[in-house]
Amino acid sequence: MGFVDTKNKIQKIKYKQEQKNKLIREINPAFSSQRCFKCGHISKNNRKSQSDFTCENCKHTENADLNASDNLLDYDNWSLEQMTMIQNWNQNLCIEDVG
Repeated sequence: MGFVDTKNKIQKIKYKQEQKNKLIREINPAFSSQRCFKCGHISKNNRKSQSDFTCENCKHTENADLNASDNLLDYDNWSLEQMTMIQNWNQNLCIEDVG
């Protein structure tokens, strides 16, 4: 099989799945390798190496790829959690008028 770029591969997978009435979702993998699947703590320090993941918060240890894949499988829950945290942070911002 020859080289197929990622965009073409995704289009082909979507096409085949649509024929079978299956849904394909593209999700943003940002922070999936830095987030602890057990407690939700996100830190670049959680990745000790390419293959080792140890949460600096709860000390959960796992293969980094397995931890990231668990996060991606649970994406709906933790992306909602992140959106809520950002919304709360934005609501708590104080802008002081110094005029």
